[in-house]
Amino acid sequence: MLETNPIPEPVPNVSRSCGAEARQAQSWLFFTSDGKTCLIQADGKGLRTLELDVPNQATWQPGSSLPDGRVMLLSMEARRDGPGRPFEEYYTQTPTHIWAYDIHRRVLEELATQNRMASFYTPQLLLREGRILVQVCRPGYAQIFNMRLDGTDAREFTASAEGVAYGFSLSPHGTRIAFHLASPSGYQIWTCDEL
Repeated sequence: MLETNPIPEPVPNVSRSCGAEARQAQSWLFFTSDGKTCLIQADGKGLRTLELDVPNQATWQPGSSLPDGRVMLLSMEARRDGPGRPFEEYYTQTPTHIWAYDIHRRVLEELATQNRMASFYTPQLLLREGRILVQVCRPGYAQIFNMRLDGTDAREFTASAEGVAYGFSLSPHGTRIAFHLASPSGYQIWTCDEL
């Protein structure tokens, strides 16, 4: 776990039960503006920039709230594409990292570090029982895997030649998933069991 720079103003104390932590995290809105990740209370007060001191990370993006109240973040190192390095070939060579951030303790924990299949990972959907759908980008294609938060026990969710899956949504009971698929045969909407 990495310690981060403190948030300029203290976060109010709340009960430390998982339910209370999750509610407290949900009362904060995370967003990205002008290249910075910020948070603000749901009532519009307490705007602050999230200062994270992690080497080689150029950008940060907020994601879902975990059941224990931590917030998922995605960081990206300096992009590998640019002049003389085409986006299509080099962008997905940029290393990304998935994190869980505890707003109370101001601590980051990197997720999906075990058994990495590529340098470019993006979280797609938080599932039940400590699992997540992650887009894994390899040269020429992207594929979705259902894995544990630490990256172990990865299971194919989409096949490599199916197309680009996006727009994931979990049913209220957490048993079904809906998503879009831009496939070689056209645009499709899929539903399936969680797997």
